[in-house]
Amino acid sequence: MARKTLKLGEMLIEAGILHDYQLNSALSYQRHWGGRLGGCLIKLGYLTENTLLDFLADQLKLTRVDLAECSISDEVLEMIPAEKAREYNVIPLDRKEMYGTVYLLVAMADPTNLLAIDAIQFMSGCQVRPALASESAVREAIDRC
Repeated sequence: MARKTLKLGEMLIEAGILHDYQLNSALSYQRHWGGRLGGCLIKLGYLTENTLLDFLADQLKLTRVDLAECSISDEVLEMIPAEKAREYNVIPLDRKEMYGTVYLLVAMADPTNLLAIDAIQFMSGCQVRPALASESAVREAIDRC
């Protein structure tokens, strides 16, 4: 029997990282101020950004990247125009061809954003492989590169 898909808050509670009170408080904060639940949990001090990113990388089976230490070739950077990189909060990291398919490794804060992944695949002509990075790290990497 297939397991029911859990929401982020439920997964964090199930993993013992969060308590019901913290989740309800963060959901209330989110309803009032908006934003994504993970960001609300961090703003309220219930989680650190690293804890959340490590948890998401593990749950989504994604690579977590440290963009401060990445060196990205100009050829790869040109695959996503700067304005689109800012719009989707993504940065291309590497391009590889395997078995006749070209893959583009892309660091993104929200690897579940299928609209962004589809748009990047269309503009680059490559299959996108998402990697997880913090929003601020992606923005800083875009500005730096």
